[in-house]
Amino acid sequence: MLRDIRSDLQERLDRLTAERLQLQTKLAALESLEATFKTALREEEVRVSRLSADRPQLPLSDPDPEAASPAYAFIGSAIKSLMKSKNRPLAKDEIRDELVKTKTYDFGQRKPGRSVHFGLMSLVNGGDVDQLPDGRFVISSKNGFSVQEVRTTH
Repeated sequence: MLRDIRSDLQERLDRLTAERLQLQTKLAALESLEATFKTALREEEVRVSRLSADRPQLPLSDPDPEAASPAYAFIGSAIKSLMKSKNRPLAKDEIRDELVKTKTYDFGQRKPGRSVHFGLMSLVNGGDVDQLPDGRFVISSKNGFSVQEVRTTH
């Protein structure tokens, strides 16, 4: 004679139903949390776009061609020009040394390393230059200038 397993099946069904209800409750909580984060992200995007719109342009753009002199008016222009001519990733020290050696930029009384550092950070923040994971810098690909050699070792 066969054993009646209906009570076993009902017990298993009850456990599955309880588990499904727990998962539905957890899913509802996750969906609510997801909606909260989406709202926060939208608000942050609006806030950042408002701040960016109010921010004045940094003086690192290319000098006025009519006022151009042999020395660059802005460190950013000198850095970008050097990077374009080298057409490969460059370390900060290499950029500094090359600018000092070629006298492309008149540092005056300013320290070349500091000037290059702040110039590079402004170019990175402005999206003109990208910093690679190994710390070297390249002209941003969004500027339509491709770097032919991208290595992660020096």
